[in-house]
Amino acid sequence: MNIQGTVEDVKSISTAYGTMYNIVVDGVSYGAGKFAPRVSPGDVVSFTAEQKGRYNNIVPKTISVVGKGAAPAPRAAPAAAAPTRGGNDFGKNQDVISKQAARNSAIAMFRELRELDALPIGKTAKAGDKLEAAVAIVDQLTEKFYNYSIGVSEVKAEAAAKAASEAEGDEPWS
Repeated sequence: MNIQGTVEDVKSISTAYGTMYNIVVDGVSYGAGKFAPRVSPGDVVSFTAEQKGRYNNIVPKTISVVGKGAAPAPRAAPAAAAPTRGGNDFGKNQDVISKQAARNSAIAMFRELRELDALPIGKTAKAGDKLEAAVAIVDQLTEKFYNYSIGVSEVKAEAAAKAASEAEGDEPWS
């Protein structure tokens, strides 16, 4: 694709393959390769670009300066989107992520315990009993890992669980 526009920025990026260069033209970044392009912010350039994967790259030896201009004014950062109704609640999302991580850790721990033959599940137990015991173990580990991740000690967690179970039989306030 043929591109013509004003250079906003010339960037150098250190990579495992050495320093690579990009130029930003009209808000879009284009890879220029290992050699610094001979352009400056404000130059009007023309070149052929090709897309390789998710990157836009300048086809070698096609870039030319077609005009000189003043450096462009910096672009304003896009305005943050207003939260939508029922939308993003960072605390709630973070809590869900913490619970998912705790569950994944519990499952990994369960697998390790199984490999070590360290699970308190009898070998002669029925399949349904084994499943119930396995789920209970994973649930306990999940709770333990989640409480650890949010800074709640086991003693506090046990006290909270006991208070919650005692409160289940209470009458609602009138």
